[in-house]
Amino acid sequence: STRSNLTVSPSVTSAFTLVATNASAGISAQVMVQVNPAPIIRRFSADRTYAGAGETVTLSWDISYAKALSISPAVGDVTAQTVGGLGSVTVQPAASTSYLLTASSDFGAATAAAAIHIVQPASHPVISEFMADDKSTLPDEDGNFTGWIEIHNPTVAPVNLAGYFLTDT
Repeated sequence: STRSNLTVSPSVTSAFTLVATNASAGISAQVMVQVNPAPIIRRFSADRTYAGAGETVTLSWDISYAKALSISPAVGDVTAQTVGGLGSVTVQPAASTSYLLTASSDFGAATAAAAIHIVQPASHPVISEFMADDKSTLPDEDGNFTGWIEIHNPTVAPVNLAGYFLTDT
């Protein structure tokens, strides 16, 4: 058995092939040695893209080759919240916001964005469901399939529906 070592110091990303042979067979294997790669952001996302003002949303990321990570606006340096390339942080935006993740190293930088849209609840009753011609979906208490309407009040104040009615004419 013969053992040997060879130390290589490539200046650019290179593929190396090791070939081993003996009297009866040969085998080879290849390895890619990456030299000073720029950061790569595989994923930067929010756990939801729509939220109410001040609700908690989690931003998460998956990166490689970064030395420093930051999120703007307002979050700042998130390098310490990143382990093995994976990280997350919670935010509570008051307005629709596009967050920008910047991953940097001595060999370059990469950026990715994740947007969160703030929704405003209606200040009036909302028709949230209706069925105009139900033939088989939801039977009423008599077993008949009739149409229905659902009205939702998203406010804390009661709404007087006296004088309102539905008609099929």
